[in-house]
Amino acid sequence: MNYPNLLPTLILAALLAACGGGGSGGGGSPETGDKPRITAVSITQGETVGPYHPLAVPITVTFSEAMDESTLSGAITLSDTAPLAVTITYDEVTHTATLTPDALPLPEGAMLTLTVSTDAKSVIGNPLSD
Repeated sequence: MNYPNLLPTLILAALLAACGGGGSGGGGSPETGDKPRITAVSITQGETVGPYHPLAVPITVTFSEAMDESTLSGAITLSDTAPLAVTITYDEVTHTATLTPDALPLPEGAMLTLTVSTDAKSVIGNPLSD
């Protein structure tokens, strides 16, 4: 069966600088000066986007502490063969950055990479843990 209007396949090569994991104590609170960590991402590595699972919802990245919103647009990228234009919003209450590609649907067969660099900084200036 032919599906000419399928959304592209999304292969998330999650190059997330410091996905957190492990460690004891320290939720990255400003009082301790710990570096912030990524605690959740709304899509998983190798997730396939197609007719039954479209990329119709934004991609979210949640941090362990409050982030400096002005650092996120330069630190979070979504790319295929080149960076894609995305709109990034930030929720200060949940510490969640939301990425919405500016052009949908994405090109058929696109293989995307989500990258969060250590240029992302907490509100007190600590870089993302690596």
